[in-house]
Amino acid sequence: MADRHLIIAGQGRAGSTLFYNMLRYSLKRFHMPQSEARAVTLLGTPGNVCTKRPFDIFEMPDILRAVAGRKRVDLIVTLRDPRDILTSRHSRVPDDYFYGADLCYFIPPTGKPELRAPGFLPVHKAILEVAGSGLFPQGIFFLKYEDLVDYPDDVQRLLAEQLDLEFEGSFQDFHRQEISSDLESAMNGVRALDVSRKEKWKAPEHRERIIEQFTRFPVLHDILISLGYENDRRWFEELVAQPAAAAETAVPRSIGADDGTAPTTGEAPIPAVGSIIDHPAIPTLYEDETLKITHLPGEGDHCVLTFIGVGHGLGGIDQQSEEFRKLGPQWGPQVFIFDKRRSWGNAIDVDRIAAVTAPLREGRTVISMGLSMGGFLAILASSRLGARRCISFAPQFSVHPDIAPFDPRWNGDISEIIEWRVPSLEGCFSPACQYYAFFPDHPIENRHLALFPRLPNLHHFRIGHGDHNVAGGLKEAGLLYPALRASILGAGPDEMPFRCREVEGVWLADLDPASPVPAAQDG
Repeated sequence: MADRHLIIAGQGRAGSTLFYNMLRYSLKRFHMPQSEARAVTLLGTPGNVCTKRPFDIFEMPDILRAVAGRKRVDLIVTLRDPRDILTSRHSRVPDDYFYGADLCYFIPPTGKPELRAPGFLPVHKAILEVAGSGLFPQGIFFLKYEDLVDYPDDVQRLLAEQLDLEFEGSFQDFHRQEISSDLESAMNGVRALDVSRKEKWKAPEHRERIIEQFTRFPVLHDILISLGYENDRRWFEELVAQPAAAAETAVPRSIGADDGTAPTTGEAPIPAVGSIIDHPAIPTLYEDETLKITHLPGEGDHCVLTFIGVGHGLGGIDQQSEEFRKLGPQWGPQVFIFDKRRSWGNAIDVDRIAAVTAPLREGRTVISMGLSMGGFLAILASSRLGARRCISFAPQFSVHPDIAPFDPRWNGDISEIIEWRVPSLEGCFSPACQYYAFFPDHPIENRHLALFPRLPNLHHFRIGHGDHNVAGGLKEAGLLYPALRASILGAGPDEMPFRCREVEGVWLADLDPASPVPAAQDG
């Protein structure tokens, strides 16, 4: 079994140090440094390694590129109510809020902290980009601070199940171990789990801070709702309506082992800036307990239906996120379809998808596409949705245990399938559609490829990329979106943006950038 690297990154002041100490106390067979460390500096360390550094979220492409498949890399992203993050304190910065929407304090080993590091919004943007990048097709574990302190045993169990980790001891006993001064400082002292540390932003002395941040950065409202902490903006209206005297009469709390609050410094706020999130939440067209459909408008002649792959989350944060958004509106409307139960189509109603998307598909060339489970679904629904092109990355032919017993990767998901209405893709290929299936060169993926039929309108490509994330391999080579565009336009294998040669019905791709390749023309 390959060595592993487990990375904890995401929002700062979201319990990452608390969580890291829980892992240090109970996680088996992993080396864990006694202080925060950049993951990229330890990728060459033999064996299994776990590192914690919130700003590693900005380095994920570099980390995956550096590891080059030599280790399995899993990512845990830390999240917390943005209001608690924006009112958080650090023992090294006793006279100011530590974390702002735009900037946070940089804490050097020696010397004075400086307000120059990325704040909440740039980190949130980085999280969105990593979640939609395809770098982690196996899923990202999203961990809310509130879930960690409310349900530590459940979090520990989910980590064991979803990331194949082994534990000895309980998260709740983390404080019984010896903790380094660096890690203790980041937590403002060591103590047992304390649920009262949630919603500390409601303390009257933070009223002015919350109003100022959400007024200067109104996108925070959308993020708060998207993360599931509020349903609307009424909380803010009620906060603004409260008398300011409540905040003025509050008794300041000292910074210490049980604290995270203090009055503001009274400095004049810096000028307001616009949203630095470069895309809004994608509106939902339809949702029920098994199916979700979202939509981005476009004026082109195509309608691109992207089926979303498998992902896992906790506390209402769903790793399943809209993929391949960068195709752009020039092609036409982009529709994103979620099989919320990860059922490989066994729990969703394709007729419902057809009805909801009919106005967007009418008069346009329909493209279905997806990655992994999404690729399976793109093929499954291609005929019913009238697709003329279908693009799938690392699709399974089946996940039924009797048909694909060689692939145990999805056992946790398929155990929830009650009725196998769709055991495989047999008979799902329409003669009116051109199919493009991209497979990595991996033993399990090759077993799936062998089950796919050989049809004149089905182009099989084997990419010299060793893991499941074949889309990531194409992206790293700068060929993902060129390959998508060529497929959308109906290019033949000899017209793809990379050289390939046919061997027994499979096109073997050469991603060497030195090789001259034809260029598909946008139409």
